[in-house]
Amino acid sequence: MPVLIWFRQRGFVFWFSVSLVLLTIATLIGMLVFIGESQDNISFTFLKAKPDLSISMTASSQTAERDGSLLYTIVVTNEGPGEAKRIVVDTTLPDGVVFTSAQPPDPACYEAEGVVNCRLGALETTESVQAIISVRVGESAPRSRQDSAV
Repeated sequence: MPVLIWFRQRGFVFWFSVSLVLLTIATLIGMLVFIGESQDNISFTFLKAKPDLSISMTASSQTAERDGSLLYTIVVTNEGPGEAKRIVVDTTLPDGVVFTSAQPPDPACYEAEGVVNCRLGALETTESVQAIISVRVGESAPRSRQDSAV
């Protein structure tokens, strides 16, 4: 008696396996026919392309008079190949320099404790965005400066 049960179980597993293989083959054939009929409407993305960002920062002048004004222009460019989302640039102002305004204005760019934070949004491939920061050079400003943006 146990031998018959063993054969019945084995037969069930065999027929179940054959059915599963045939169903898989039929599905694959159906997919290939569908793809063959409508190739123009199908695109596959397996890996998401990552953006390659570059940033540059220039000052309106290499020298600034004390109690004078100075503009910093920050340009972020997406060199591709993917879209860049939620671009944020932090610029630490040097000692003796006082923030006066920024383009784009608040809430995109704002200053807190000597750091100007600009939320510049998203960039498609080869697009650029810029922020302009206006500052006043105070009496206590050092004679030389080094600026950075991250």
